[in-house]
Amino acid sequence: MTRLLISGLLSAALLGCSADSPSPGQSARASTPGELDLEARQCVLDSPARAVGAGLDAPSLASSNTPPDGQPGAACRGRSDFQFGTALHDVTGVIADTASPAWVNPQQVFSALHSRVYARAYVIASPCNGKRLAFVSIDTGLMSSTLRNAVLAEIAADDSLASLYNGNNVMLSVTHTHSDPNTGLVGGNNGLAVIAGGTVAAIRKAQQNLQAHPATGRLSLSSGELLNTNINRSKPAFLNNPPEERAAFLNTRAEEVQVDKAMHQLEFYREGDLAAGLINWFGVHPTVIG
Repeated sequence: MTRLLISGLLSAALLGCSADSPSPGQSARASTPGELDLEARQCVLDSPARAVGAGLDAPSLASSNTPPDGQPGAACRGRSDFQFGTALHDVTGVIADTASPAWVNPQQVFSALHSRVYARAYVIASPCNGKRLAFVSIDTGLMSSTLRNAVLAEIAADDSLASLYNGNNVMLSVTHTHSDPNTGLVGGNNGLAVIAGGTVAAIRKAQQNLQAHPATGRLSLSSGELLNTNINRSKPAFLNNPPEERAAFLNTRAEEVQVDKAMHQLEFYREGDLAAGLINWFGVHPTVIG
């Protein structure tokens, strides 16, 4: 039920379906928290937007199943319980008169704010071996060694984090948005300080969230193909790959698969299968307002 609820809410939000926007001829209904909104679900299923891209892809011949697990040590064998914490922190930088990275054109400048951008942090601890990690997804365009080193320096200077996290267990990822004024410009307008400081603040808040929820929860990793959704934005470049390499990526229609169709999703559940967050990996390039 929880997985259905998560996917239903995401789809409903993307397609404009909710209890406040019922299907034609139906009345709005308030749903109970945690309950799957059947009217919103039907709205999603009936939406013509689901037909966009229909027939673009066919299933790949290469497998996109979840990669096999590594071999855990004796103390962790058969264990699937983890402690975790989640949090986000605002990393919106200076907006007005800032060069836009949308087309990497200095004549494009921002004059207003559409939505704020965030660093979303997840910290995970394994009780069976004492190991832990921090993963942060940042709404910015580019990751650099300068930004990573700035984050690690702030972690090392933080008494609440220094003994827990360092360069060996901190993973920083970016969404590659083209709408963030600090994209590629982290040295200007105090952008580096804003993003680095906000990223560390998100990790700190996630660690506090873990401490506030010491009971172990469950992680669930799933993988599969998401078809009719993404395309290769540079087909001429792809065609420069060796023919034998391109021949290794075909679909059931014997067509070349020119971009990865695999989606991987890591879901976090607390006691009672209460959804606490998710991390999703799927290869698609944002638009200029993505």
